[in-house]
Parts: sequence; structure tokens; C-alpha cells
Amino acid sequence: MQITLRAETGFDYAEALKNTLAGFKYDSVLDRHAKTAVLVLDSAIPGRLAVTFYRELNCDTYLEQIAKWHDDCKWEQRFWNKGAQKYVSYIGAPSVNRIIEAVFGKPRSGQDDGYIKIKKTARERLLRCIFDGAFLPTDYIVSAFHRASSPLAVTKEGKFDRNEYTQILATVCALVRKEIIQRKKEGYKLNLEPARTDRDYLYGRLLGAADKLEEYALYKKDRGRVTTAAIRHMQAFSQRPFRTWQIIHESLVPYIQTVKGGFAFKEIETVKNLFVPGDFESEAPLNGSYLIGYYHERAYIDKLIFSKSNKKLSQEIKESEEND
Repeated sequence: MQITLRAETGFDYAEALKNTLAGFKYDSVLDRHAKTAVLVLDSAIPGRLAVTFYRELNCDTYLEQIAKWHDDCKWEQRFWNKGAQKYVSYIGAPSVNRIIEAVFGKPRSGQDDGYIKIKKTARERLLRCIFDGAFLPTDYIVSAFHRASSPLAVTKEGKFDRNEYTQILATVCALVRKEIIQRKKEGYKLNLEPARTDRDYLYGRLLGAADKLEEYALYKKDRGRVTTAAIRHMQAFSQRPFRTWQIIHESLVPYIQTVKGGFAFKEIETVKNLFVPGDFESEAPLNGSYLIGYYHERAYIDKLIFSKSNKKLSQEIKESEEND
């Protein structure tokens, strides 16, 4: 079975997968094989294989569990297209390898035996989530949350790596979304939810707007620095949002005059007015919803900027054609 990933933003892998599986469900080949076995083998020593995971499922259940996993755990995923030399996005569940990296980080070397053992155990635990419908392990959610809240630990050549961090953040957002669906029977949309007034989500939106504001101001001043105040203080922000927000906002003062009419500045003012009285001043630690709010806000502002740029370009083309 193959699903073709089109190189376009917003492609929903989960939806395509469900449509494909719906067609397979009545395929004559699967009709002849009512049961499907999911089997994991491990070669503990040369010449011997151990069965570490085994599930026998009827055809419908097997397909439905895969489709449900990709639907509940979907988020915007990015991969590097070598041919086009650019990042390409699609909507779908992160791969098992990406989830493991978001939880445990990357191996320390090419042959990290300790990491290999961790990876084997993690794969089996995640297979239970996919095929048994088990809840995501709490320790995985906590570990992934802390990794996504510590962006300065994600580096390349000694500097903060925004692209790598964005991939980790997307994976963690997918896990948080899946956990909320399982435990609270509700879910987050994949795009900004302007009417949502959850404290954690709103604080995440504030952080995302602050990050974009400083990022844009630095770009206008032609500075190469990408470690904004939002990135530097993100770990503390997740634990003490009100106090840390004052520090982040104060660091934005030199840039506000430069981008006062920008989307990010307007968003900060809008989001602050959405807090339920008393929520903004609370110093309770944030939960994983703040990461979703942070991701949504950055993506929303990017979308606004892209839309404005397209309108400006269209207007310039129109004026050029009228003058010819």
C-alpha cells in the first residue's frame, strides 16, 4: 500500500489515507485474508529471533486503527525535498522515529547501543498506541513537552536551529493533540482558533506573537540573530508565564516602534484582551496546550504576511499592465 505525498502545503495525509483504506476495505485480496498479524521480531543474539510484539486483528479493525492514529495525531509535518532544495509540508501523523527523537533526542553517535535499546522499547509502546488504542505514555508526553519548551538545546554548529526545532515542535503538538483527544474527548484544530480562551493556549499565542515581532524587527534591521527573547525565556515561561511575560515584553520595547503597525504587534494586543479575568495574572505552570497556541500564532502571522505580500505583488502586476 502506498500513499503519494504531493509537494504542496496543507496536503492532508490522514484524509488521503482514510480514502485509500476505504477502497482497500472491499478489495478482493483483503477479503481472502480476514485476519492481519502485526509482528515485531528482535534478534537478541545471532541465530535467534524473539517475538516482542504480536497482534492479530481482523481486516476492518487493522485498517481503522491505522486511520484513527493518523487522524487523531495529525499535524503539519515538514520534510526536506532534496530535488527542490526546500522544505515541503503535508498534514499527517509524525513518523515513529520522529516521535522517538522528540521524546528522547537523537543518538549520541552512529552506534549508540543504549539508544538502540530505548528505541526498540519505544517502538513497541507506540505500536500499542496505534493498534490497541492505548493512551500515549505519560512519561513520553512529559519528556516531549520539556524538549519542546527548551529550544536552546536544539542547536546546529553551536547555534539555535530554528528548522530542527520547528520539526520537534510540530511532533510534540501532534502528541499533545492526540492526548487531549484521548483523555478529554475534544481536540484542537490544525489552524488558529481565535475564539478559544483557554489560559494555556492564549499564553502560547502571546509567546508566538512576541517571537514573530522580534524576529521581524531583527530581519528589518538586517541582523542575523534568530534567538529571540521568546526563545531564550521559553523554558521559564512554561513554568512561570506571568512573571516571564513581563521580561519578554520589556525586551520587545526597542523593537515595538519599528513594527508597531505590524501583524504581530496587533496580535499581542488582541490576545491579551481574550484572557478570562484572573487567568493572565496566574502563575500556574502551563500545559502542552501552550505549545499548540505558540505554533498556531506563528503560523497565523506567517499566513497574514504571505497574503499581504501576494496582494501587493498582484497590485504591482496590475498597475504595470495598465501602464503598458
